[in-house]
Amino acid sequence: MEIKNGYLIFEDKKIKINIIKKEKKNISISIIDNNTIKITASKRTKETLINTLLIKNKNWIIKKITSINSLEKSDIGYYEGGNIYFMGKKYKITIEEIDEIYKLKKENIVISSKYKIDIKSVIEKFYMENANKIIKLRLKYYSNIMELYPEKVRIKPLKTLWGVCYGTNVITYNYKIVCGTMEYIDYLVAHELAHIKYKNHSREYWDYLEKYIKNCKKIRKELKSNEIYYLI
Repeated sequence: MEIKNGYLIFEDKKIKINIIKKEKKNISISIIDNNTIKITASKRTKETLINTLLIKNKNWIIKKITSINSLEKSDIGYYEGGNIYFMGKKYKITIEEIDEIYKLKKENIVISSKYKIDIKSVIEKFYMENANKIIKLRLKYYSNIMELYPEKVRIKPLKTLWGVCYGTNVITYNYKIVCGTMEYIDYLVAHELAHIKYKNHSREYWDYLEKYIKNCKKIRKELKSNEIYYLI
C-alpha cells in the first residue's frame, strides 16, 4: 500500500484521501465508501503525520473497504426487493397497499404504499420500536441475575458501535442490536452491563461475562464477521 497524489493505492485500487482541517486536537479516520477515506485533523497537522497514520492503520482500512465491497455485492439494503435482518432472520422488503405502515409477513417486511414515507425511515422505525421492547426485556433479566443496574439506558442509532457503557454507568445501546439472533442480543446486553463492574476488557472482565454468557468470545467473533450486514 502506498500514498501518491492524494490517493491511497493498494493492489489495483485507488482510494481518494479527503482531508478536512478543523480546530481539534485528535486525528480521525473514517471510510466514506469503497472509494473515499475522510481524515479529520487539526489545522496544524502536517501531511507527513497523516500519511504515517494511514500506513499504520492500513490493515484496518483494507478490512473496512473489503467489508464495504462484500456488502455492495450482497442483497442487503433499504430498497424495494432488498433485504434486512431482524432477530437473525433475513426479510425481503416489499411494497403493498396495507393499512399499517409496516408488517412482517412470512419472509417479507411489507411497507405500505399508502403513506409517503421513504423505505429507510420505515425500517428505522421498525427497528427502534422492536429494540425498545426486546432490549428492555433482556436488560431487566440480565440486570437481575448479574445484580448490576445502570443509572440510565438509552436506545438510539450508533454508526459503528453496538453499545457503550460510560463511566457514569449510563448505557447506550444501538437499536440495530435486534438485527442479530437472540444469542447476539443477550451477549450485547450483558456485555455493556458487565462494564458497570469492570471498566475495561481485562481478563477479569471476560471471566465475569463468561459466567452469564457462555462462549462469549466466540459469539463476539461471530458478531464481528456478520456486523457489516447489520450496521448498514
